[in-house]
Amino acid sequence: MLTLRPFALPLRIRPNLRPTVVSTFKTLQLRALSILGTAASRCNRVDTGPVDYEVLKVTSRRWLYNNDIQMALRRLEFDVEALGRVAAAAGGASECTKIEFLAEGSCNRVFSLGLSNGKNVIARIPFPNAGPRSILTRSEVATMDFVRSRFGGAPIPKVLAWDSTTTNNVGCEYIIMERCGGTALKDKLGSDLEFYRHIADIAELMSGLACIRFSQYGSIYYKEDVDSELRARPLYADGEEQDELSERFRIGPSVQRRFYRGERARMSIDRGPWKDLTSYLEAAVNCELEWLRLYSNSPQAQKQPGAWNTPEEHAAMLRKWLHLAPAVLPSTEYYAPTLAHPDLHAGNILVTGDDPLSVSGFLDWQGAAVRPLFETEAPNIFIDDDGASDLKYITISDDGLYKPVLLENYSELTVEEKEEARAEFRRFWARHALHKFVLDMHAPLLVVLTVWHMELLKRAVYCSSRSWSEGLPLLERTMMSLSAEYGDSIPVVDNYPVCPVVFSEEDQKRHNKEYTKVIYAEQRLEATLTKAMKEAGIALGEDGSVHPDQFGAAVKKNEEVFAAIMASTGEVAQARIKPRWPVREGKFVYTMESCV
Repeated sequence: MLTLRPFALPLRIRPNLRPTVVSTFKTLQLRALSILGTAASRCNRVDTGPVDYEVLKVTSRRWLYNNDIQMALRRLEFDVEALGRVAAAAGGASECTKIEFLAEGSCNRVFSLGLSNGKNVIARIPFPNAGPRSILTRSEVATMDFVRSRFGGAPIPKVLAWDSTTTNNVGCEYIIMERCGGTALKDKLGSDLEFYRHIADIAELMSGLACIRFSQYGSIYYKEDVDSELRARPLYADGEEQDELSERFRIGPSVQRRFYRGERARMSIDRGPWKDLTSYLEAAVNCELEWLRLYSNSPQAQKQPGAWNTPEEHAAMLRKWLHLAPAVLPSTEYYAPTLAHPDLHAGNILVTGDDPLSVSGFLDWQGAAVRPLFETEAPNIFIDDDGASDLKYITISDDGLYKPVLLENYSELTVEEKEEARAEFRRFWARHALHKFVLDMHAPLLVVLTVWHMELLKRAVYCSSRSWSEGLPLLERTMMSLSAEYGDSIPVVDNYPVCPVVFSEEDQKRHNKEYTKVIYAEQRLEATLTKAMKEAGIALGEDGSVHPDQFGAAVKKNEEVFAAIMASTGEVAQARIKPRWPVREGKFVYTMESCV
């Protein structure tokens, strides 16, 4: 039998949650152990030596298409020695003794700096595609400070020094922060864990943030970094308890990339903050409408999926979404202005220990914004996050808790089959634990993470600001689903006894053809290529990026797969496939869009 190893669960965010969480934790642990019976015994970190100036200007990735554009976006020009001096002063040392490349994400590069006093600090420098110049850094620093201050002891890196200008001695924006100890959770996902303390830590951060209601939608800043009119507005919503943070922080313009990517950075549009949800939704749509008016006929725009439909068709569908939205929005608790981590995946979470694990760092708050609660994304922290289609020995509850249940014939399985069954069980018990913790801490958040209505709203808001770059059929399909659910899973609103937007059978037929042509065809090709790459041991990024060591093999594999598909189809099919092939020069991806 499994042996229980008791420990104290050091919850650090909401002390009033401690009794419930500890009880839930022990219950989940006991249930998992008793059911199994016996035990089964987005940072790409690169360790290098001291680097020279040229190494600081290159990237750890190569792209199968748009490589020159992607490389240019990631070429950083700054004074390395000046960065070392800033880091040394921030860390209380006389000098910086070593600078090493540590990690690189889609939108920033991270360095480790060794100091003469033995300390190590982190420097993070944004790429031009990260978001709006200056205010992105100011908001990120303020957000990290807010979360650390609000939840004393929360494992958020402490900022030691920062500058949001490019005219400083270093020559670029930067953030210097303490280095958190631990290992990335992504490196532990394959471990056979018995305990779920790190899951409780993650749920507690998410729930703690979801409980805070702000006065507006936007992003968090220090009070002195917003204009006088915004300083006069309160930080928290009416009825929220005021604290010392009420004077230090304010809500200012949103730093979400949707309002700055590509040509949008140069447009005169409403970027917030917004006092109500309608204004927020309208701003996202109006941003897309203005872009359509100014830029949809450009050569680059014509390479994007949106070009399959006319700008007028896009504009009509976007306005139709604003007409539909008031009827399908949930009750106010689900769209309250709340803060969430912007990219909570296993590479942005550091953990310590073996079993149990404990979260030692929540990293990368770049782009954090105060948004409707229903826009909160589920954390990508599980080893196989694409569903339960391949399960053989367990079933999953459909109540939102994802509870795994062993099949009744478990006792009749062979030793090898029982081992597989236990692996399946553990894999989904972690997800169940997260949902159970969230339910006990802040039930509305669980609804947001699991209910289909909320997922449709997420998609609608997302697509309403990306109809051209994602393709109009994605927005229309989401709206069709919302309309179809009205009066069923989506309750009828008093002001709208019938759904204000209805799609006819002819609309559905037309849409199905467009969806197959614009969306599904390319998705199938991408899935085919990605699968072939994976089978060859090549990790292909969504933007066509691969590790430099795999670049040659990736080019060869792409050519092989493309040739095989061409050889198996006729001329008509070939003509359709070529302009949709996933690896093609000029193909649009978000990471190639500068925001400055």
